[in-house]
Amino acid sequence: MKIVLTGKKGIPAQIVIAFILSIVVGLLYPAFSKSIKPLGDIFITLIRMIIVPVIFCTITTGIAGMGDMKKLKRVGTKMLVVYVGMTFVACVIGLGVGYLVRPGMGVTMATTEAFTQAVKTPSIGDFLMMMIPSNFVGALAKGDIVQVLVLGIFVGVALVGLGNRASAVKDLLEQGARVSFYIIDIIMLYSPIGVFALMANAVAVYGVSVFGAMMKYILADYLAALIIAVLVFILPLMLYARINIFKAFKDIGAVFVMAASTCSSAATLPLAMETATKKYKLPQWLVDFCLPLGGTVNSTGAAMYKAILIVFAADFYGLTLSIEQMVVTVLISTMLSVAAPGIPGGGIVMSAIMLNLMGLPYEIAGMLAGIYRMIDMAHTPLNVVGDIAGAILIGKSEGIWSNEEYMREEEA
Repeated sequence: MKIVLTGKKGIPAQIVIAFILSIVVGLLYPAFSKSIKPLGDIFITLIRMIIVPVIFCTITTGIAGMGDMKKLKRVGTKMLVVYVGMTFVACVIGLGVGYLVRPGMGVTMATTEAFTQAVKTPSIGDFLMMMIPSNFVGALAKGDIVQVLVLGIFVGVALVGLGNRASAVKDLLEQGARVSFYIIDIIMLYSPIGVFALMANAVAVYGVSVFGAMMKYILADYLAALIIAVLVFILPLMLYARINIFKAFKDIGAVFVMAASTCSSAATLPLAMETATKKYKLPQWLVDFCLPLGGTVNSTGAAMYKAILIVFAADFYGLTLSIEQMVVTVLISTMLSVAAPGIPGGGIVMSAIMLNLMGLPYEIAGMLAGIYRMIDMAHTPLNVVGDIAGAILIGKSEGIWSNEEYMREEEA
């Protein structure tokens, strides 16, 4: 197998090399590694700069590319069932692993600081209102991902309904998507440097401190992530999609590294979409429809984390959860995961909201804030890989993807 290290095709390999080197440098030269964090922040900011036009243009053209309302309803229903189902199962697994490991036992408050950020628990009405943009331009200007998605869905459905009468608008949005992805190609040339800086800083900050009182929580989190990867992603892909799992692992490598190093589903979205179309051979319209929406609807890592969090908090305070409370934990965790921001650290605030909704003191979120970056390195890859896995399952059910075609392209 030939490994390309230069040019655009060499970026995935460069990212992996940068990831490996950053671990070594972070452990050996912590002061230097912390000083280069701004180089990583620049990369995240560049991605944020372009993510709104990418999401808006791709979701509208993805829906418009379906061509008719029946197809939109069918594929949309399948997407919701697959993605929400994945998130729900991840909650259950997180709860189970939490009770198996019991990460809150033996942890004392001396290891933490109070969580001081004010928490406002949204009602269902507030949550629904937050999803709906008050005006067209405002949603795009604020960069609210959920509102941009909702806006894109409305525009996409309108394009399907109008058909050829809105072909000029559809063509304009398709051109907008092409321009956006070309800008992303330019930004990705910088990605190895950004990944190196982000990971080196993370290793320098957390490399030693993680082996403290919170190590049990980190182990529970990573164990649950591994179980979800096997039961929710790998087995369905092998048994239903009949995918060659070894080739699938190889093709997802750069996406996994990008997600782990940036801890941002939004920042990883462009690379994930490119990987889904070029390596997994999924149709462009399906990727444009599923992956931007999946970044919000499908949050397996975030859902798993919130379930473990409740078990951790209950054990920490010496409480016992009833069966009814466990069921409520799974349901609330599933719903909150849909609302979690796809940005680094967004889960910290959602953690406090989750604790508040369950009637537990949210100050414990301060304890987790110190290690959140470390555990988010497991959550974000789960979220992003789950989006691609779900799209493959939907493509298989629609008869537009097959392992035979996937392997045939490789042979070519």
